[in-house]
Amino acid sequence: MIDMTKYSKSRYLRATDLTASRTPVRIRSVTEEPVGNPPEEWPVLRFTTAKLNPLVLRKQRLEAVVEGLGLDETQWVGKVIHLLKVRITMNGKPTDSIQIFVPPQPTSPPPPPVVTAPVEVPPVAEDDVEDLT
Repeated sequence: MIDMTKYSKSRYLRATDLTASRTPVRIRSVTEEPVGNPPEEWPVLRFTTAKLNPLVLRKQRLEAVVEGLGLDETQWVGKVIHLLKVRITMNGKPTDSIQIFVPPQPTSPPPPPVVTAPVEVPPVAEDDVEDLT
């Protein structure tokens, strides 16, 4: 019997690769790579989860990440996003797709304010002072 999955491998993440309807992932890196035929440069996310292939950020996904994490892709590394496996209609046919949800990111607390309290200096008796002359 022919194993169809053997012939449908992809180097990029597809909706069929996701086992859950919501998969939280941590971004390990962001690169620009030529994707498609003819090749076009698109952002590609790699995750700290080794078993997941990289994800190409086409327009809708890219907009979701930029809206949630900002325009500076160097700041995306280490952030958590959720990959949502959803059903959409493409060319009149229902198909699985991946959408991105960016949850609120934990922010590091600001450093505590530096409080300088006045230091109380005990009075010095004249008998305790050395004459250095």
